[in-house]
Parts: sequence; structure tokens; C-alpha cells
Amino acid sequence: MSKIHIEKWVDVDKKYSRGKKRRITMALTARLLPKLIFKSKKKADDGVLMSAAMIADLHVDGDTYRGRNNSVRQGLVGISCYKKVDAIIMAGDITNSAHVSEYKNLKHYLKKYSKVERVIPEIGNHDTRATSIEPYYNEALDLYNDFCKFCGIEKGERPYYVTDLKGYRVITISSEGIPNTDQAIISDEQLKWFENELIAAAELKRPIFVVSHQPPAGRNGAVGGCSIGEASESLDNILCENASSAAPVIFVSGHMHEMRGLDNPKEGLYFINLTSFMYTRGIGFMAEVYSDRVVLEGCNFITGETYDDYRYEIAY
Repeated sequence: MSKIHIEKWVDVDKKYSRGKKRRITMALTARLLPKLIFKSKKKADDGVLMSAAMIADLHVDGDTYRGRNNSVRQGLVGISCYKKVDAIIMAGDITNSAHVSEYKNLKHYLKKYSKVERVIPEIGNHDTRATSIEPYYNEALDLYNDFCKFCGIEKGERPYYVTDLKGYRVITISSEGIPNTDQAIISDEQLKWFENELIAAAELKRPIFVVSHQPPAGRNGAVGGCSIGEASESLDNILCENASSAAPVIFVSGHMHEMRGLDNPKEGLYFINLTSFMYTRGIGFMAEVYSDRVVLEGCNFITGETYDDYRYEIAY
């Protein structure tokens, strides 16, 4: 299949009462659990050293029975059934307004519908707001840090961190406040930290995954509020100076709710942008690392469809 058809979820809040939504969710659950237990689509390991389902913009809501949450439930089941997956990488906007009820629902969905052992989350602009009505970054950061602990990530109080996934480095870049736009606030301290972590990871001569909710300006067509913002140029320079064919850097982002192909500005540096996992009902990317290449493949984790126009191989 060559083209991705994207259709936004029609919110059942506008159609049904809470009782009707509850019955819809119960019926959905009855269909999901047998699939999770009995109908695995996983394929045999054929040399894959590490694999990750990469998704973004889940926008989990605080209303358990809201239609958008059904897409997330189905998607998590689908990821568990799709292939052998070592981790789920979430590139920001994991909640809709950084509310405790939204994180409660997300934790519940991961425990009930996912069999993937590792989750590597990153904070997006929606996750920095602590309700979009009355933004409060410190409260939002506390909720995000608590979710990271739930995922087994001990990262301290800073929003950004580095973790190891089966010997491969995953470095997250995160906003340190709420800007006036949907961009990010990246301090000089974080940029220096990122440069040091990138240099250290490159010494391993293995692929490096960098996760940021927004891409730098100019990458994958990101401009204005679609980009990471003022730190774009500095961040881009660090990436260009430290990426190499021996240790390729794969920069994973979301935010724009669009898949725009693989942006390859120089040897060893690749930008991949993810569409909204929730609005497209399960679309993301599968990343598989082999001894000599990385395969990135666009797919719908719910239906099992793959997309030829969004399949890339990166040799190293």
C-alpha cells in the first residue's frame, strides 16, 4: 500500500451520552482482549537486534469513555500484536492537557492493553500546560516525571534525559517551560548536555535515536509554531557536527500531525516526523535495528498495514 489515508476521529462526545459511551467502550474491550491474547501477528526474529514502535500525539483524554481514547486502546493492543517490540517511543503530546486524570487513564491503558515492557516518553507542548485553561509548568512537569517513574525511567527532575535500549542510546529533548507559541524552551544548559550525550553515544558506533516533540525549524518542512523554536539553529548545528555514517542519528518528532518522509540533510543525519497516533487511529513507525542497517517503516499498528512510500533503510 503506497499512500496513507488520514481521517480524524469523530468525537463521540458530540453524539452519545456517557452511558452510551461506556457501553461502546465495554464492547470494544471485549473485542480487544481476545486479539491481544490469541491473535498475535508477531513475526519470527530474523536478525533484529532492537525494535521500537514510534508514535506521537496520543492526546489521551481524562474522560475514560471519550472516543479518542478508544484509538489509543486499540493502538496499544495492535503494537503488542504487530511484531516483536522492545519499546514504545512516545514523541510528545502523550496527554491532551497534562491533567492527572489523563495520566491515570494512560497508565491504565498501558497496564491493561500493552504487553511491551519498555515505554520511553517525551514531553510535548500539550504535556507542559497542566490544563490548557490555566497553564502551570511545574505541576505539569511533576505529572510527567511521575509517569516516567511509572515507565521505569529514573531521570531526576529535569524534563530531558538519556536512556539505553538494548545497547542503543535514546536521547530526549524537552521543553523547560511554556513559550508563547506551541514551540519549546530549550536552555543553553540543555543544549550543552545534549551535545555531550551525542558525542558519548557516537563513540559506540551504533545508531542513535533522538526524540523531540518538535523538529528544528526547516527540517521536514517545519516552520514557525511547528518547529522547536529559538533553539533550532543551535540544535541543528550540534546534530550536523556530530552525526556520521558510522553512528547515524535518527531524529524522531511529531507535533505537526503529518508524515513528511525522511529528511536527510547530510550523511548520517535523518529526520523522521510522525503523524498523530490518535487522530489517524494507529499510524506510526516501526524501527528495526540490524547489524548493518536500520529499517524504518510506516504502518498502521491496528490494521497491520504497511506503507511502501514510507519505508527507509539506513546503512551504517
